[in-house]
Amino acid sequence: NVDTLAPYFVLPEPLPVSFLYLRAGIENGNSMCRWATANENESDFFFVERSTNASTWRVVASVKAAGNSSNEKKYSAADVDAPEGKLYYRIKQSGKNGKVTYSQIVSLEYRMDNSDMIVFNSAHNFLTVHLPASDGNALLLVYNLFGEVLYSANLAPGTLNTIDCSKYITGIYHAS
Repeated sequence: NVDTLAPYFVLPEPLPVSFLYLRAGIENGNSMCRWATANENESDFFFVERSTNASTWRVVASVKAAGNSSNEKKYSAADVDAPEGKLYYRIKQSGKNGKVTYSQIVSLEYRMDNSDMIVFNSAHNFLTVHLPASDGNALLLVYNLFGEVLYSANLAPGTLNTIDCSKYITGIYHAS
């Protein structure tokens, strides 16, 4: 009589959440995070965490999760007390079983002064920037809401500079 061991295996526990993306931008003067999940398994809450150095994190918002879902779910939360400067964001997901998962980290250059805000209107294909003669040479940078540089140019003092905006979608951009 030969004893045999039945073959067995252990299935890994599914991840509580599969993140599709995390994006950070500026909306209505606030730093805003938007993210989506592909599926959720016993998810409970999402905590938006901010850092100024990508190592020390602080919870700035929380959002109730869907719980269980096999469909894409979209979420957003504002960081209403964001300090100026380079900010890092990540999402900490807390499951009903106490397990946590983290999204990737994204960064954003946040400035409270919106006096340099530019709204590209699809009815106007060009933006004109005037640099006064007394200012000296300057570097013009145009950013999208995610802090990505879309346009850069060296401007001479006392000149009118025209930027072709027709290739950009209608939206809010920042210039400095």
